[in-house]
Amino acid sequence: MNLVAISGIVKDTAKTMDKPGFSLMFFQMENVTGYKDKKRTTVFNVKKMGKAGGGLAKFITKGRYVTVIGSVVEDTYQQAGVTKKQFVLDADNIELGGQVKDEANQTADSGNPFGGSDEPVQTEDSNPFGA
Repeated sequence: MNLVAISGIVKDTAKTMDKPGFSLMFFQMENVTGYKDKKRTTVFNVKKMGKAGGGLAKFITKGRYVTVIGSVVEDTYQQAGVTKKQFVLDADNIELGGQVKDEANQTADSGNPFGGSDEPVQTEDSNPFGA
């Protein structure tokens, strides 16, 4: 299995879907790279299934710095009767950082639904990056 680690700012508070025997938490995060005219923002959809994801959702709030470690998977969804595909970060580990004060780059959630696997979530109360 290939794992990636991506850090960024949560775009909007995490959403959850809870049904008997099924729990899903998902959110979007922005990762900014480059400097000045080379600056680039990439938006990642992140999903986490299982009770651990549902319990973590209250801490995934707009403007919070997070680091997500997981696998990139392709998910499909229906929108206006059309099947669409997107890449999603299926989280194995979500590390929480501090709240970022500047929300100038925050935008609205796209609302796309996604699903994933049942993996444990580990969190840290301190941010190793000093944010």
